[in-house]
Amino acid sequence: MAFSVARVEVRDPESATPYVSKDITDLSEIKGLINMNRSYTKNPDAKRLLLTAYEYNIKLVRNGYEFTAEYTSPSEMEVFTRTTENDLFIGAKLTYKRATGELHVKRLNVTFNMDVYTEAPSDAEVARKMAGALAMFRIVREIAPLVVGEKLKPSYTVVGHDTNYDFHRDSKTLKEKAKKSAAYKAAAMEQLADFNLLARL
Repeated sequence: MAFSVARVEVRDPESATPYVSKDITDLSEIKGLINMNRSYTKNPDAKRLLLTAYEYNIKLVRNGYEFTAEYTSPSEMEVFTRTTENDLFIGAKLTYKRATGELHVKRLNVTFNMDVYTEAPSDAEVARKMAGALAMFRIVREIAPLVVGEKLKPSYTVVGHDTNYDFHRDSKTLKEKAKKSAAYKAAAMEQLADFNLLARL
């Protein structure tokens, strides 16, 4: 399916075109616009590499999911994928290794936002949303090869909200609702972990 938003912005003060903003139609265009090696420049006097002010931002939206990559540091990049409904979010911090040309995942967070006073989401619903967000996350491989460390442990968070809050509920009702919400959140947390995100990256 085509992207409804597909934009790449590059800032490279030391190049002939210090700012480029382009809407792309194919993911293969990313590699033509982005070059991580432009984060470094040679110093002929000191015979060593110096860091530059090279930065870029990628934003892609397709089929209810959004991908964002932000590179504003000499070696670190942040990648976010989420549903456009904002109920599932995957965030990662990656480090670029110049010697190998690889992106290493250093941190991985998953947040699920659910109505904790209705019912726990089904396994199929959680798996569908995780798979969709993960498919968008894999786009980072268009920038550079991705390496996931053996010791990396994703963190999972379930955020609860109540879409039908009643200020007149009695304490018994509140306790019953709180018990249900705790069970729903626990179930959702288990579903996120069971998806086995690391194995699918």
